[in-house]
Amino acid sequence: MKNQPSVIEKVTGGLPAQIGTTLLAGAGASITSLAALLPVLTSALAALRQQERVEATLAAITSDLEQHLSALQRLTDEQYHLLTESVAATFQTNSPKKLAYLRSAIRNSLAIENLVPQESAILARIVRDISAEEADFVVKHFQYKYIHVTDSTSEREVYTLCVPSRSNDSLTVAGLESLGVLEFGLATRGDGNLLRFSVMTAKLIFLLTTSDPARQTS
Repeated sequence: MKNQPSVIEKVTGGLPAQIGTTLLAGAGASITSLAALLPVLTSALAALRQQERVEATLAAITSDLEQHLSALQRLTDEQYHLLTESVAATFQTNSPKKLAYLRSAIRNSLAIENLVPQESAILARIVRDISAEEADFVVKHFQYKYIHVTDSTSEREVYTLCVPSRSNDSLTVAGLESLGVLEFGLATRGDGNLLRFSVMTAKLIFLLTTSDPARQTS
């Protein structure tokens, strides 16, 4: 019996077909380019594991997009930019957890609303560059009003998260500050500044964690 065409194959010439083709071809193109430049490196076990992770992620992303073809047809330019930049980031990611975050960002870009071009550009850069550990920190601690890197043991307000200055979390805070996710919040007397989450953080968390965009795109 002849195989039936997939949902994406049925939508010829449209945006879903273009995205599906890009996703399926992208992994091969990425590996081929790397092989041409660094043939010794591509034979390493780490490179093979990376290829397997990317291919599995792209297959899952394609499946996600096939379930939301009507939302794909309604994409704004800003959503399209965010989606395609997130897809491109998968080829440069070797962390399984970061790949999972990217899959969420791609899926949830279908549902995020009222983006202006600058917001789309900022979110795309953050999603591309944020590490899995930094994303974990944001999701876990977003309820705090301030983040304070300090070794002081004095009592703090309950809405301030204190992070020891020589801890792994202090490196995470520095990374989030460089991404613009954390910004200046309040000055202190000689004990560093209090940082706060930027106005883009809520939309970033929506991209990274919301699991059912169909609720808003159906």
